Amino acid sequence: MDLGESFLIHLGRLARLRLLPEEAQRLRRDLERILEYVAVLDEIDPGGSLPLSDGRGRFDLLRADEVGEVLPPGEALAAAPEVLDGSFAVPVVVRHEREAPDARGSDEGP
Repeated sequence: MDLGESFLIHLGRLARLRLLPEEAQRLRRDLERILEYVAVLDEIDPGGSLPLSDGRGRFDLLRADEVGEVLPPGEALAAAPEVLDGSFAVPVVVRHEREAPDARGSDEGP
């Protein structure tokens, strides 16, 4: 698959990457190889395949959801390193360029 320059620029914007021209070329080659491999996988007929397991022959390892005991909010928050407006306060991990700093007024990352 041929990935045009406009597609790479668009992809870079989505991923918030600032690519140098040589990095863009390397990215283009890598993505083309990945897409070629995915095309090969698309040609495989999985008709006779068994469902995936955990590798030890066990299937469907998820348990059913069951309602259980819950901690009262005050007890749960008692162990929190920081509380904000009755909720757990956590550092901002991802922020859009146009968003303001987090509610604690800190502009520091993790």
